[in-house]
Amino acid sequence: MKALKFVIISTLVFAACGKAEPALNPDPNHTHADFAVWIEGKQLDFARDEYMSGSSKDAEHKDALSPHLHLHDTNGHVIHRHKPGLTLTDFFNSMPSMRYQGTDFKFMDCFTCQHAAGTYPVKLFVNGEEQPMGSLYIFADDDKLLITDATDPVELRKQIRMVTDEACLYSRTCPERGDPPTESCVADPEVPCM
Repeated sequence: MKALKFVIISTLVFAACGKAEPALNPDPNHTHADFAVWIEGKQLDFARDEYMSGSSKDAEHKDALSPHLHLHDTNGHVIHRHKPGLTLTDFFNSMPSMRYQGTDFKFMDCFTCQHAAGTYPVKLFVNGEEQPMGSLYIFADDDKLLITDATDPVELRKQIRMVTDEACLYSRTCPERGDPPTESCVADPEVPCM
């Protein structure tokens, strides 16, 4: 009975304050997360052609190494996932090798990056909170992900603030910001688009 009263009171308070319920993604099988990767104080650029799977309007993402995890439309900071349960590691493993300081490497092989000044662990921040840098992290819709080797608290705060806030546009969870970019439906046959 107390729980029911709480729900009713909460609903009335939301209505009285003029606040609407948060919008929900109409297709929970097609989720998005903002992300950034910083190494040695520089943000890695994922907006390059070799990381793109084509246009969001394409019926299929044939160029993507994984049709269910990709980037498109030269937007290198919003991950698109079209199949539940895929991990952050799955995403980075679907990307071609990266070139950094003259060396090619697969990013997820670099949980500990070697620097001229020593070895610093790469950290994962999810919505501003540090998380274990586990390879099995499955992002939630609208997560803001930062992977960084920064250790200075001021630099960490700067990088966390610089993670974009665009995933909600693709997920249609911030309708007050306008219409989302047009996207085709690419899905696992076992999990059809909605």
